[in-house]
Amino acid sequence: VDSGRSDDDSDVEQLNEICNSNSDKFADDQENDPTLAKGFEMAKRGKGGYLIEDRLLFRTEKLFDKPVKLLCVPLARRSEVLHLAHSTSHQAMRKTRDRIRISGLTWDTLAADCRRYCSSCKDCQLRARITCFDRVPIWPAESAQQPFQYWVMDSAGKQLHDAEVEYYCLTRVC
Repeated sequence: VDSGRSDDDSDVEQLNEICNSNSDKFADDQENDPTLAKGFEMAKRGKGGYLIEDRLLFRTEKLFDKPVKLLCVPLARRSEVLHLAHSTSHQAMRKTRDRIRISGLTWDTLAADCRRYCSSCKDCQLRARITCFDRVPIWPAESAQQPFQYWVMDSAGKQLHDAEVEYYCLTRVC
């Protein structure tokens, strides 16, 4: 039976459960996290879009041109959030970051952590397209000093098909 919910909805719920499973423990994790100390200081001064509600640290950001309160995730829970946001669909860094932010979570080094996590994902590395860079430097072709000094010829394949005769095109450029 189809419940009418998409996989993205269930992923968002799982991300929220990580952070809301025990709000007192989560608040303690935030307060004891040295990476969020600067955020708490800024919230106390009312700067940087940080605010504290019920002992939880939030940051106000714009998503889709609307201000949204995003819950700041402590360092101890970031790997779980990254794993859940990335491993369900193996999207690139930007979509993984957006999925986390849309679910209402954030932290200072979110973009860098998403980039690091996505680039270290074994499944993504195995499926990544192979790129080949031409490392031969490109130099401009020398032009002839005198007319007709250089001749270049090329042939184009079968142009007209006849049962008895095959026609080719010979091109000369000087």
